[in-house]
Amino acid sequence: SSLPIIFTVGFVLKFEPYGIKVTNLSGLSKTVAGLLSINDKPVFSVASGSLGTLFDSDRAASNLTAVTATDEESDAITFAITTGSAPAGLTFNSNGTWSGTANAVGSTATSNFTVTATSGGQTITRDYSITVNEPIVYQALVVGGGGAGGYTTIGWAGGGGGSGGIAYHNNLSMADSTNYTVTVGQGGSEATTHSEGGSNVSDNGQNSQISGSGITTLIGYGGGGGAGYHNAYTIGASGGSGGGGEGGGSYSTTGATATQGTGGTTHYGGTGGSGSRGSPHEAGGGGGTGEAGSTDGIGYGGDGTADFDTWLTATSTGVASGGTRYIAGGGSGGRSSSAQVDGGLGGGGQGGNSSGSSGTAGAANTGSGGGGRGKYNVGSGTGGAGGSGLVIIRYNGSQQTGSSGGTIVTSGGYTYHTFTSSGTFRTNT
Repeated sequence: SSLPIIFTVGFVLKFEPYGIKVTNLSGLSKTVAGLLSINDKPVFSVASGSLGTLFDSDRAASNLTAVTATDEESDAITFAITTGSAPAGLTFNSNGTWSGTANAVGSTATSNFTVTATSGGQTITRDYSITVNEPIVYQALVVGGGGAGGYTTIGWAGGGGGSGGIAYHNNLSMADSTNYTVTVGQGGSEATTHSEGGSNVSDNGQNSQISGSGITTLIGYGGGGGAGYHNAYTIGASGGSGGGGEGGGSYSTTGATATQGTGGTTHYGGTGGSGSRGSPHEAGGGGGTGEAGSTDGIGYGGDGTADFDTWLTATSTGVASGGTRYIAGGGSGGRSSSAQVDGGLGGGGQGGNSSGSSGTAGAANTGSGGGGRGKYNVGSGTGGAGGSGLVIIRYNGSQQTGSSGGTIVTSGGYTYHTFTSSGTFRTNT
């Protein structure tokens, strides 16, 4: 006959193998030594989940976590993927290590798989994953500070300030784990004399830029200041977009040319508008990044560009008009009549009028030009300050591990880092 044997205590490895002693009711017993050993399953040392994320720039297996386990009996442990598969190009070795280099992918992909650990005939499983990232493409929008509107003490009215120029790059070769310096230019300061920015012109805006390892410095030049001081029949200052000419007496005046930017794949900036000859003594509008000053009539600021509407919408920057966002508009010129004209779309300031009123400032962080002062011999107006610049860096996908700098948002398959003041952008680690 047979009897079940019930064990009521645990087994300790150092006492194995165990003997078994059987005693009957009359006290007779029999002991058999070395009869029982316990063969436990191996125990994983690495928690389930991700074994690593491989960036496109370094897809080597050395960046992954090896799978390890322990066995109480010190039996050899072997590992194998038994369900699913690892990314192509990688080999999972029987000792739990990885070798090879993952193949490049067109879009970020995660491979899920099950690893089985075997020792002494016992098995256990655990689920893991590996992600291979698509190539990161860095793009940048750099907008210089806007020029100030012109101030005049003898001339009829001050010209509008030109917008900051835009430098755009569609594929910056930024290195991993690297800091890049971001400079956001200030707008030209409010004009209280006719020559703050040089001979009979207001202050230019300051340049904005991105600089660092492996890239050509990307610069959006500051906008040109608007013209003042009639006796010199002054033209505006050159800049990212040109400043507008002053309101002329017996001669017309000329707007300045644009010096848009450097280092980008595309640059934007418009010529400043000319002032009128004689009555009604209207000063020229500052150039915008979408059109020249005075395109819509003498004194109107040139419109900014709408080419970056998606960027501006995602980051809540720029100025909306009719459901579209614009940036870097020129300031409008001052007038000696009561009518005022608009600054350019994208934040351009409005020029003053016959009351000698001040031009308004260009909108902050749009790189827009300030409006020119109105009629010279009345009131106490000033030329409007230029709007400060803006820098936005974006890349495809979600925020990269270790990337930082600016205000960060993810929208429409891109992550944006927006700088409204100078700072540091760091790429992924």
